[in-house]
Amino acid sequence: MSSNDRILPLKASVSNPVSAGTSSTAKFNSILFSLCLTQTGHCANAFDNIITPYISSNIFYDSNFFCVSDSSNVDNGKSEFSQQIASGLKLDWKINRQQLVAEASVNQNWFHNHSSLDYLGWSGSSQWNWHVGNHLDGEIGFNEKVFLGDFSQLNRPIPNLQENQRFFGNAGYLFHARGLLKLGLFRNERHFDDSIRQISNSTEDNAEISIQYISPDKSNIGIHGVITDGRFPNRTYQPSISTLDDGYKRLNTGLIWDWRYSAITQIEGMVGYLYQRYNHLSERNFGDAIANLVIHWQATDKTLVDLIAKREVSQANNLGATFSLLQGIELKAQYEIDSKLKISVPISYFNQQFLGDISGENSSLIPEENDLYGMGVRLIYHPIDNISVNAMLNFEKRDSNYVSRAYQSNSAGLTVQAVF
Repeated sequence: MSSNDRILPLKASVSNPVSAGTSSTAKFNSILFSLCLTQTGHCANAFDNIITPYISSNIFYDSNFFCVSDSSNVDNGKSEFSQQIASGLKLDWKINRQQLVAEASVNQNWFHNHSSLDYLGWSGSSQWNWHVGNHLDGEIGFNEKVFLGDFSQLNRPIPNLQENQRFFGNAGYLFHARGLLKLGLFRNERHFDDSIRQISNSTEDNAEISIQYISPDKSNIGIHGVITDGRFPNRTYQPSISTLDDGYKRLNTGLIWDWRYSAITQIEGMVGYLYQRYNHLSERNFGDAIANLVIHWQATDKTLVDLIAKREVSQANNLGATFSLLQGIELKAQYEIDSKLKISVPISYFNQQFLGDISGENSSLIPEENDLYGMGVRLIYHPIDNISVNAMLNFEKRDSNYVSRAYQSNSAGLTVQAVF
């Protein structure tokens, strides 16, 4: 079973080939159903297995699409049923040791109860995997996606269409049989379509470096660091008036490893520290330890288990805290019933705390703390090589010390898929 067969986490982004750019919401992640029709013989023999066109259609239902609080009196309008059609192309072109990988897709989305959310989404990506000699290689590329954002923090039906862009380039130099130096630059941009939300538009320029030791069995251990210069281009800071800053600097550094423990077990992870300093509002500065651990276990030829533990910190986009701490565990198990049928079950628990008192030591504001639960089941059926049928169910719940932030949702979907 290849690494591509690993099941997605409950909160994974919807970026599969047939629905890339549809949405980044956790709802779409675990319950979206895709129909992908593919046909052979339309490309010249020279392009066989290089260009893959597809079209798709998917449907999705969520009992609480906007993550509305359990305490809310709103019953009508919480649920949503959506449909999507999409088409696209994938390219995988190898010339000697060079490889060009690209994809482009466009999708139309309709919502049954909130037609104001209907939108045309699209995505595109291109990556050149380059090699020079036996000691130097790297990647150059970009990706861009227009999609409907997550409502888990907004908790109400407001416009949340956004466009994300990423440009990147990196190089790795094998300076010794056991030593690898990697350098990279990348830029992340986020743009919101609605004028009210454009104050949150952001740009990040990043530089990264890592030095790794590679063992004879291809395990590695090393030190990794990323320096970030972040900006909010639509914000203008005014002393004594502004409560939000117009930019920041961030340092993320730590120890990384990828341990091939055995032929059936691989252990990846990192332990480090993240510190973020704002340009003007020093009271919003924060820093904390970060870590993640991923254990891949191929229990049998047909059974794959992934165990993920993480501790993450990120900036808080509210006035009551400087940063958010997320820590918890996730289990993903996949079993191949036969050559045509697979079942996967993801289960997760995370604790989320909003920390950093920016209102002063005597503030009576109680920090928000949430417990996030998720569980799902997915069936993947391949009646023939080019067609798959997927069925998904998902349960999601957030408990909070703020009643207005607690919610629960159930969602389901159905997929049929095929390749040209």
